Amino acid sequence: MPDLRRLVCVDGCVFRITSRLHAESDAPFFVLIHGIGMSHRYLTRLHRMLSFRGSVASIDLPGFGGLRKPREDLDIARMADLLAAVLPAVTERRIVVVGHSMGAQWAVELAVRHPEAVQGVAAIGPVADDA
Repeated sequence: MPDLRRLVCVDGCVFRITSRLHAESDAPFFVLIHGIGMSHRYLTRLHRMLSFRGSVASIDLPGFGGLRKPREDLDIARMADLLAAVLPAVTERRIVVVGHSMGAQWAVELAVRHPEAVQGVAAIGPVADDA
């Protein structure tokens, strides 16, 4: 099954969603979030492997992967809230969010701020926040 790509704009911030839906509707839904200086392409192999276990969507964040940079700097909480606003365009189900590097911080913050949307979190090579 080929990946589907689309752009979603939330509060002037553009996100790219690359998704592959699994045939079984009760299979997990994974959402992959890249780190700084990366795009969904960095997680292509993981995206493909997870698609055998469930539905998967990789999200390119504003300012990455050739997307327009947002007007203002987005702190971790703001990015988590924007991701929560993007999720209805991805799925209505609770997700397993997978973050790599800085994406791990955004993933954890998404789960903390919007627990109704997140079933689980996987952090790959998370950065450490001294605060």
